Amino acid sequence: MPRTTLVQLGGIGIDLVTAILSHHLDGSPAAASATRPGLLFLRISAFIEEHLGYPLSPAVIASAHQISLRYLQRIFQEQGTTVSDFVRRRRISHCCKDLADPAKQDVPVHAIGARWGFPRPDDFSRVFRRAVGMPPGQYRATHTTVSQPA
Repeated sequence: MPRTTLVQLGGIGIDLVTAILSHHLDGSPAAASATRPGLLFLRISAFIEEHLGYPLSPAVIASAHQISLRYLQRIFQEQGTTVSDFVRRRRISHCCKDLADPAKQDVPVHAIGARWGFPRPDDFSRVFRRAVGMPPGQYRATHTTVSQPA
C-alpha cells in the first residue's frame, strides 16, 4: 500500500476516534475539536519514534502529516515542548539505553549516535553532553553493568 494512502487512512482513523470520543464526552463539536490536536500529537509522536534514525526536521514531519509547520508547532507547544526538543529528547533517550546495554558494549559510541540520528560524532558528543551532563563514552562507562558469572 502506498505511503500516501497509509497517511490518509491514518487521518481518517483519527477523525473516527475523535468523533467517537466527542459522542462519549458530551456530543459537542467543541469536544471533538479539543481532542483532535491531542490525538494528532500521539500520531506524530509515533511517526517520530519510527523515524528517529533518519533526518527529521519539523518541515519533514509536518509534510508527512499533511499539516502546516505552524500547526505542528502549535500542537507541540500545547504539550509544553517544541518539535526539535521532542525529537532530540527521544534520540538521547534511545542513545542512553543503548550505551548502558551490556549487549551493545562492542558497538562504537559514534555508531550508536548515528543509529539514532546523530551522524556526526562531534555533534553527537556535544548534544549528548549538554543533555546528560557527561560525554557518551563516560556515560557508557558509568552505566554499563556487565554481569559476572557466579
